Amino acid sequence: MKKIFAFAIGAALLCFAAGCAEEDVPCTHEWDNGTCTLCGEVCEHSWEDNACTRCGMHEYEDKSVPVKFREDGCPEQGTVVSETITYGEEQFGAYVYLPYGYDEAAEIDYDILYLLHGANENEGYWLKQGYDYVKFSENFTVAMLDNLIYYGMCDPVIIVTPGTYDILASDGAYFREALIPAIETKYNTYANGDVSDANLIATRDHRAMAGFSMGGMTTYTVGLQQNLDIIGWFGCYTGSGDAQSLLNVLSAEENKDYHINFFYNGQGTLDLVELRATQLEMADDLLADGRYFTEGENFILNDKENKGHTYATWIIDLYNCLTVSFFR
Repeated sequence: MKKIFAFAIGAALLCFAAGCAEEDVPCTHEWDNGTCTLCGEVCEHSWEDNACTRCGMHEYEDKSVPVKFREDGCPEQGTVVSETITYGEEQFGAYVYLPYGYDEAAEIDYDILYLLHGANENEGYWLKQGYDYVKFSENFTVAMLDNLIYYGMCDPVIIVTPGTYDILASDGAYFREALIPAIETKYNTYANGDVSDANLIATRDHRAMAGFSMGGMTTYTVGLQQNLDIIGWFGCYTGSGDAQSLLNVLSAEENKDYHINFFYNGQGTLDLVELRATQLEMADDLLADGRYFTEGENFILNDKENKGHTYATWIIDLYNCLTVSFFR
């Protein structure tokens, strides 16, 4: 009798721990990718602006950034500052987006995304800075960043838009030896001012690189193939490379511990034919290889209908990276 009673008490305690002790005490739900880790319930999603109002799970956008995330006048606005990066005897520009409430004196660490432009553009492109872009009416990147953070679609993040056309695309050492030290010794990232190789490796899960067109190709070479040890998240927007070159890097003994957290790929069906074909082939080959990428887990190819080689395509990719793919 005592054994039966003890068993009943134990079963009740287990049920209570799962959040379901009694019918009138519903599970409090702790959601992970749409499934409750307490009771195992699979969420019946209720989508609003690409986010489930029940479990908070996000889904990929393939048409346009929802209107409310494009609007100016967010109650909590970040700031954009300019930086000059010295490399040898030369100097190169960069802009830095700092989220609302950023305070260099506060002990708060931020994830950081290095966001690259394409050929014939410059560091002002993404954040609508400088003479070339002040009248770029379709550009709403800063407003989107403010709104995504304000509405809880992504955590506060520092975004750096370096000039890549003159230097980064042709000299990968610039990223590691000049750009990162200049930025991450000044701003509050998880590196905490220590830009030694050992610490950059230790903090790679808080560092991402992405870019469009030539910036995507630079991400594929300079990021994935030359700095895999210090970056954990990657995004190529209509620009990548051949799969074998990346597989060679990933299979090297010195890289066996550097898992790619997520590799986001985006393009449009009306994109540049050669770039589009290269990226489609690369995606097929990486997934067919099966050793390093699993579709939906750490890899996605978002191919958007009737989207071309334009900002309207790439801003969707940035939106997806920040709300779904990166820093999760």
